[in-house]
Amino acid sequence: MVPIIFGPEDRRLFGFYHPAPVVARPPLAVVLCSPIGYEVMGVHRTYRHLADRLSARGFPTLRFDYDGTGDSAGESDDPGRMRAWLASVHAAIDEARARSGALRVALLGVRFGATLAMLVAAERTDIECLIAWAPVIRGRTYSREMVAFHLVQSRRAAAGRPTDGSAQVGGYHFSRETLADIAAVDLLAHPTRVGARMLLLSQSDVAKEEETQLATHVKAHGADVRLATRTGYRKMMRDDPYDSIVPFDTLDLVVGWIGEAPRSEGASYAPNGGGSRASALTSVAGGATLSERPIVFGEAERLFGILTEPDGHASGNRPVLCFLNSGADHHVGPHRLYVELARQLASCGYATFRFDVGGLGDSRAAPGEPENLLYAMKSVADVRSAMTMLGHETTSQRFVLIGVCAGAYLAYHAAVQDPRVAGQVLISPYAFEMKEGDTIKPVLPDRSYARTLLEGRLWGRALRGRIDMRRLVKFPSEGARWYADKGLALLRDRIPKRRPRVTEVERQVRAMCDRGLASLFVLGDDDGGRDLIAKYLGDNACRLQGHKNFAYEIVEGAEHTFAGASEQKLVDILVSYLSAHFP
Repeated sequence: MVPIIFGPEDRRLFGFYHPAPVVARPPLAVVLCSPIGYEVMGVHRTYRHLADRLSARGFPTLRFDYDGTGDSAGESDDPGRMRAWLASVHAAIDEARARSGALRVALLGVRFGATLAMLVAAERTDIECLIAWAPVIRGRTYSREMVAFHLVQSRRAAAGRPTDGSAQVGGYHFSRETLADIAAVDLLAHPTRVGARMLLLSQSDVAKEEETQLATHVKAHGADVRLATRTGYRKMMRDDPYDSIVPFDTLDLVVGWIGEAPRSEGASYAPNGGGSRASALTSVAGGATLSERPIVFGEAERLFGILTEPDGHASGNRPVLCFLNSGADHHVGPHRLYVELARQLASCGYATFRFDVGGLGDSRAAPGEPENLLYAMKSVADVRSAMTMLGHETTSQRFVLIGVCAGAYLAYHAAVQDPRVAGQVLISPYAFEMKEGDTIKPVLPDRSYARTLLEGRLWGRALRGRIDMRRLVKFPSEGARWYADKGLALLRDRIPKRRPRVTEVERQVRAMCDRGLASLFVLGDDDGGRDLIAKYLGDNACRLQGHKNFAYEIVEGAEHTFAGASEQKLVDILVSYLSAHFP
């Protein structure tokens, strides 16, 4: 697996090339086209396993991020997204052929990635075959689904609702133009050439009518089409990437089906040759030119991350800002949050490093360890390995660890252990301590509705449409427990108060602050992590308020991962924090 940067000079794309063993000319190169929006997170691990399987079977494979997505240059609200995505697929095909020496290509896509693959295949003559997994057949239906999802979200969080016809879908921004371009797609309306063969993978156990229609349509235009059901699609596309199950049986089906391709003869084979040789991606943020370079590091080079530096280097002796995995999301962060933060903070003069700990994203697990493991103390060693590597790659020996949810847990424990950590930013923390059997999925945000039931502010927010009162009915047991806890709290208020017991977390945070480590906690006003803070540090961290090097910020209207308008609020808070402690 080799990280690569390719594409036109002004719109650089990022991807991973999985070379095949050099035994003979590869019959095909394979290009994997990702879904768009939040669906990309669910397939990331599946694509990595598929690429490994394909390359082991002799098919060099390229997986990549479209322009304005993932680690590639560009923004989600740049104009001409549809044109840019199609151009990205064309560039990936050219790159895969140049690197592998293969004359022909197999395309695979999931959801709108399959749609893009089919649109591109109709424009080329070097596509041998295509695998379309639950393709978006009629864009108008898909666009309406995204707008409906946006409206549901908007009822839950009034902050930052777009009013220009755009939509925030799972934290991802789609402009009015992009939604219109998606809606204009109809794979059944025009002749569709996809090469000699097509494997159509259904999203259900029984093929949908539209999928059968698409198979018939493609057959009518000269391709041999196979339609397969029971593909494990729904288990793969769970809302939380941690719950996503890799459908290995389907991957074996795909690899075997591609393997039926005839071997190509002719031009000489340049093994793993050709392709671009750029070692850094240039991007622009806040008017500053940034250099981003992929780094493979650690024992047996099993870890991966991307270092972003302003004009090629950070100024002064500022610490490097390290972003740690949020849950099972890979290093781009939820709704591409870490990419946006890394670039904006780099434009302020700070080197930033977003990376995956072992077993997550694009980093391999340590030998004998499972992948997709969260809240693992063993991952602290990977964080320390990253800091050691960055000490050689940059001029700094100080680091600020930044993490959302599970990333906050990892940042906290790494900061406790390593004196090189000069600062920690814990965003929406879910846990400070974990023992075997504890749930690792945040469920506390729903409890916030019950917790605030008797607070006057809730009723005003409900009347303004900012609270979904039906959720209170959904959690009656939580509400009952809250009433009981409230009653006990009222009784405790009438009893002479004792000094609260100092928790181990409070002791450690105090010790870190006293040694000069700048601690910042950031949460949304309704985030369940506020209960966690109250448990260990007192309500709103009252037992540490005013303590040197400690800060606590509550952002009104922010959801757990700071999507939408709250993202810019988070940027402003981070810039203020960094300016105060690391000017």
